[in-house]
Amino acid sequence: MTDALSQSEAGPSSQAESELSQSQVEPSPSPSVSPPPEEVPLQPEAPQPNLGAVSDYFHGLAVEVDRIKNVPAFNQGAQILPALDQIREDIKQGEVTNGAAHVRDKNNVARLLNGRLSHASHALEPFYGSNGELIPDFPRTNADIGRLNSAPMNALLVALDLSTHGTMPERKARLKRHIGLMNPDA
Repeated sequence: MTDALSQSEAGPSSQAESELSQSQVEPSPSPSVSPPPEEVPLQPEAPQPNLGAVSDYFHGLAVEVDRIKNVPAFNQGAQILPALDQIREDIKQGEVTNGAAHVRDKNNVARLLNGRLSHASHALEPFYGSNGELIPDFPRTNADIGRLNSAPMNALLVALDLSTHGTMPERKARLKRHIGLMNPDA
């Protein structure tokens, strides 16, 4: 009886804490199974929500959200997207142009080095194609150019974006000039 008396003197919060500690159960061994939720006693005296105010709030929110499309920044955003797409394309084109300039620079260095050759058996500096890779089967020497027949010669000229028209001696001379061989006999 003294326990009941002391609990009633302690007030409702102590009584609730006491009931809460007595109702606690050991946790279940399986982590996927939750203990049943504790029942919260109804409190009819507690303040109740004003559902009309909640409804009015959500209605007002819906109206305002619908008006967002009228904000100039959102309308301009739709107009900006095509401009951003164009900028992306320009950047891609710039990367391609930059890649082409890099290939052109490497080929200019090769052209300078090839221009210094003095003998047909000296090794040629190979050229790069528009894809940035070394041209396959590029002749190793000036003498190798002299031994090329029509199909491999045309493949080299195409890889270097040169014309394939003309006789075989004209095409060989075009290739030699392009790769920097100043002395055709070298």
